[in-house]
Amino acid sequence: MANAMVRTERLGLSWAYWEFGTDFGSFGLDANDWRPALRRPAAGLAPPC
Repeated sequence: MANAMVRTERLGLSWAYWEFGTDFGSFGLDANDWRPALRRPAAGLAPPC
């Protein structure tokens, strides 16, 4: 996700991620926690290692 965000911003385009708690959601309903691989880039943070 972070790579797509960087490429989009370089083109001067905006982006949005509207999925929350479904199949590819940023929040894992089963674990009741945020999915770091999606949450961190969307918050402007580096992806987890």
